[in-house]
Amino acid sequence: MRKTGFLLFGLIGAVLLSQFPEFFQQYMQRLGGRLDEVTSQVEALDRRAAEARKNTPDYIRGLRVHGNAEVRREGEALQALVQRRVTLDEAYAALTGTDRWWRAGRFVEYFDWDVASAAFAVYQPAVPVTAEAAVYAGAGFGGGAFIFVMLFGLGGRRRVRR
Repeated sequence: MRKTGFLLFGLIGAVLLSQFPEFFQQYMQRLGGRLDEVTSQVEALDRRAAEARKNTPDYIRGLRVHGNAEVRREGEALQALVQRRVTLDEAYAALTGTDRWWRAGRFVEYFDWDVASAAFAVYQPAVPVTAEAAVYAGAGFGGGAFIFVMLFGLGGRRRVRR
């Protein structure tokens, strides 16, 4: 029974983790799309600032210190938009510039819940046929087997010598 549980946990881990390369690809598509959209919004903001004969930080600062509360809130929202672009750009650059064998670590480092939940909502599992997927499957099997051992031990009867 313990061997079956060990194998079952290992196989579940292998199947789940073997999907990482496909999920990563779909995540990157979502991340790139969001970056493109935010970039176009920031570029429009830059144009509005230039029309006011200001650079973007000064333009936003003027809104944030304005006497009208609605204008101040708009300034805060624009500041958040600019920061979001920086965050998305850093994540995209880091993840696209990472060797495929190190993607999982970088993915955890730059993980974004909004992007991941959007990718997961439309995620389509794929049959993993790459060396990368095989490595993740092996790691998943090891992780699942490790979880089984931690939960239930290696087990078996132990003989007591007298």
